[in-house]
Amino acid sequence: MWRENWVAFIAAWQGPLSLDFADLEVHATDELAFVRSCVRLVGTMYGEQVDLWTRVTNCFRRIDGEWLMIHDHVSVPIDFATGLALLNLSPAKPLG
Repeated sequence: MWRENWVAFIAAWQGPLSLDFADLEVHATDELAFVRSCVRLVGTMYGEQVDLWTRVTNCFRRIDGEWLMIHDHVSVPIDFATGLALLNLSPAKPLG
């Protein structure tokens, strides 16, 4: 299911998709690693120009000598008072 979601997400973009990374953090041991970052997506999705930042957290585990992703989370901040996504935020322009 995870793979199907990502395939559908990538297929929704028309033309090039630009990714920029900020605030990258990596925490790792010999067997487990967590990666947090902000990722900017710029391109055309469903015919609309998109330029937004997302928050990404991934967890990797070394299984039989190979690093495999065991957790993937992508989100945008929300305004809890309204329930609306805050799509105009960026690492350089945080809430507040």
